[in-house]
Amino acid sequence: MRVLSTHAKEYSDDLTALPYVGPDTERILQQEGFSSYKDLADTDPIRLHQKCNIGLANTAGIISTALELLEEPCQNCGEITLKPIWGGYPGQLSDEKKSNNRIFCGSCHWIGSL
Repeated sequence: MRVLSTHAKEYSDDLTALPYVGPDTERILQQEGFSSYKDLADTDPIRLHQKCNIGLANTAGIISTALELLEEPCQNCGEITLKPIWGGYPGQLSDEKKSNNRIFCGSCHWIGSL
């Protein structure tokens, strides 16, 4: 959910709409530089776990849901079927490709980052 900020008159992401994120966790996320769905969608579970002390099992749900709520279209085909690459890309990737790209398209299998 995107909410209108009364101070800046800009839209920002309501991180409490994500699973396992209440007001306290939202504050921690923002302090660590995760203030939008895009910030969360473009990270990986281990980094989020280490920076914010969120249970590793919960970080995957937070990131996956952030990517869904972001509704970002694929840069190649335009479909809104992006998934985290750590969640099961249907193929083998080199370590270099994994480190530079965090998402893939479920429709055209494009690999990239936001």
